[in-house]
Amino acid sequence: MFFNLNETNNTAKIATLLLFLSTLVTLFPLSAAEAVDRPQLLIVGTAHFQNPGQDLINIQIDNVMTPTRQEEIEEFTDALQKFSPTHIAVEFSENAQAQVDEAYSNYVNENTELRGIEQHQLGYRLGKILGHEKIFAIDWNGNPPGDSGDYDWVTFGQENGFGSQIANLSDPSNGPDVQDMTDQTITEWLIRINHPDILGELHKAYFDIARISTDEQQPGANWVGSWYARNLKIFNNVLGITEDADARILVIYGLGHAYLLNQFANESGYFEVVNLNDLVN
Repeated sequence: MFFNLNETNNTAKIATLLLFLSTLVTLFPLSAAEAVDRPQLLIVGTAHFQNPGQDLINIQIDNVMTPTRQEEIEEFTDALQKFSPTHIAVEFSENAQAQVDEAYSNYVNENTELRGIEQHQLGYRLGKILGHEKIFAIDWNGNPPGDSGDYDWVTFGQENGFGSQIANLSDPSNGPDVQDMTDQTITEWLIRINHPDILGELHKAYFDIARISTDEQQPGANWVGSWYARNLKIFNNVLGITEDADARILVIYGLGHAYLLNQFANESGYFEVVNLNDLVN
């Protein structure tokens, strides 16, 4: 042991040493880059190109398979190359990785046609351009613990006087207009809907859902809690992609997830988060 902590003079020595060290840190602070090397993360939130009708707010957008929209998608994937992603992750179930591997390999090696979904149009397309061997499936969408009725805020709300609130929540016109692509290219549209102000406005709906409750039951809050848990599990899957501090991970995901995934990435400190608007403009 360097010091006998029972002796007053040694206690004074420790205090002096700590003061000296704190002074060094103040005079010579480490830059963020020197303090920690972190992978970069770019999250591109998008409305589903071919909406299956399973979301809280089902947004319908223009047909992305027209020649004009296909050219615009190519322009957007060209812009994403500025990020030079080393890994690309999409909203396919983590349990479907083998199927994703097969479909992506067929597209790369046999030039099979891309489907009109964002996972293919953006993720697969860019992966092939960059020569990636794999596209990562990172979605988790399992059942939360307990009885499903504890989370069924829609049925509960309809039976307990919250019908108007549910109708408002389900109507896309009551939130930011993210489905209107009129006079916008795919790139312009995606930049607009990924703006932090738009993502924040969209996220407010979850607080409205949480209020669908009574003194005895709170299915709205239960469901929102499960939504946060789902996104945390998705975020864990992003973390599991690689431990390389030099990695640049591109995540292409449903727009409703983008706010929380960005929040988790920023607050955890695990990533250097890249903003789409800063990258493309």
